[in-house]
Amino acid sequence: MRLQQHLLVLPLLAPALFAQYTGEGPTVHTSYALYNPLGAAALAPQIPGVTYVYQANLRPHASLPANTYYACLTVNRAASFTYNLVTGTFNAVTGTFTKNTDIDLINPAFGASDLFALTVSRDLLTACFDSPTGVRWATRANTTSQFTLQTPIVTGLPPGYIDPNFGYVNGKDVLFITTSTAIQFGDYAAGAVTNIRTVTTAPSHIHSPMPMFDKGGVTRAVTYVQTASGAAPFRLVYASSLIQDAGAPPYVYYTDTAAASWLENGDATGGTVTIISGQNNYVTPYRIGIVAANSSTYPAAAPATVNLTTFAPQQAPTAVPYVGAVVLGALGTGPIPLGGIFGAVSLAPVGLVGLPSGAFNNASGTFEMNVPAVPLPVGAKIWYQTAMLDTLSSTLYLSGTGKVEWK
Repeated sequence: MRLQQHLLVLPLLAPALFAQYTGEGPTVHTSYALYNPLGAAALAPQIPGVTYVYQANLRPHASLPANTYYACLTVNRAASFTYNLVTGTFNAVTGTFTKNTDIDLINPAFGASDLFALTVSRDLLTACFDSPTGVRWATRANTTSQFTLQTPIVTGLPPGYIDPNFGYVNGKDVLFITTSTAIQFGDYAAGAVTNIRTVTTAPSHIHSPMPMFDKGGVTRAVTYVQTASGAAPFRLVYASSLIQDAGAPPYVYYTDTAAASWLENGDATGGTVTIISGQNNYVTPYRIGIVAANSSTYPAAAPATVNLTTFAPQQAPTAVPYVGAVVLGALGTGPIPLGGIFGAVSLAPVGLVGLPSGAFNNASGTFEMNVPAVPLPVGAKIWYQTAMLDTLSSTLYLSGTGKVEWK
């Protein structure tokens, strides 16, 4: 179905009449709860002496078995708070972590120095991590060999611990980072970051960017942590757009009000967000499931294929897939709650157009539509939401608001 067909019936080219309303944030599907498979007790048989987990990052790759991810962890050394990098594989269905030796040559090179926030590129051949002197990088020739540390720090980045996390945007590896007051990303190649873009800024402390990917491994959104001056409450925040956009601002979807419960450096696979927490002294991570839509921009006056990605919690491969249906329309004036449905309608109720329904991908936790569009003028906007049906429970969820704009 071609997007231009809908332009005849939707008031899409005019700015929203009520600019103060910017739509809805993600809808929580699965409540915030401990996730034991990546906790210290579960990891201890593979990582002797581990008692704390400070960071976790999971990446799919074609070389891995079904339901298995390449896992990057930051943990403590035995009987010490000193941060240490660990790699392995993690089967998301069985909840089993298996350590490998891929990063083991790196830790000794830094002695007792704190290493943190290990991340790997899409092809699993480059690793980056925080160190006292800046972000360091390591490479390897194939996915079965060990990483070799490269001498220089990664250039083009600010000093200090900046939570590097690999993404993939416009056909290039990128590194997401924090400057404390901004979440940014830049193109990464051979130990250098260029073309820095800003996802969002905030006067309070924002950190721990966690890119969110479609089933093809392309970054479509990002979630991160926000706090005020490094103290509680800590908030999980979702940015539907990768480029700062006042029309699609970040939304808080979870707030941890417990004292001293630092949240940090987790993983987002589809709408399944695994987050490290100080609430239990970093012993066991937490998980929360959300339903959220991405936002994006396209060049004006040029044909495009518009990507609409909706994130939902992962499911086991044998589970009945969630069913998704995208609805296009103009932005409304405020949220419209509907009885018996989780989430609120953000679109104006007149002139809505539905796209064909389809199944969510259980493994990636995504429902994606790629819709051809004719050239559109600068300022053209389309808003959308996805209705997600959990057929087993007969429960309907509405995603947060997504926006597509031509600039």
